[in-house]
Amino acid sequence: MRVIYVAHRLGAGADREDNRRAASDWCGWIAKTFRVAISADWIVLSGVWDESMRELGIATDLEMVSRADEVWLVGPVVSPGMMAEAMHGQRCGKTLRDFTGLDRDAIVRAVNVNAGWGIAASEAREAP
Repeated sequence: MRVIYVAHRLGAGADREDNRRAASDWCGWIAKTFRVAISADWIVLSGVWDESMRELGIATDLEMVSRADEVWLVGPVVSPGMMAEAMHGQRCGKTLRDFTGLDRDAIVRAVNVNAGWGIAASEAREAP
């Protein structure tokens, strides 16, 4: 089973919890649709750590990136933290997939074309 590190913006502002929920939703959908294991420790850690733990959080995330098979960027935009994770993944020779700004059907099409996974579009529309 492939292990996918999922990167999504988090932020330190008022939208932090909304971003955590959106990232959790993406992770559930990715795991269900593509039958992969998800690495997204930052979702849990950011719920119990405040910004004073950011440096350790980034170090932990980069270690998880180095252990994953691929790095997927999801959500509306690429944040600075996501960029750091993507660059680290590239340095580690990981497959990087930037799906920011794409809807789920477009992601399924992109994965099918580039990796031949054969996921049905109807599966992509199902909520996790």
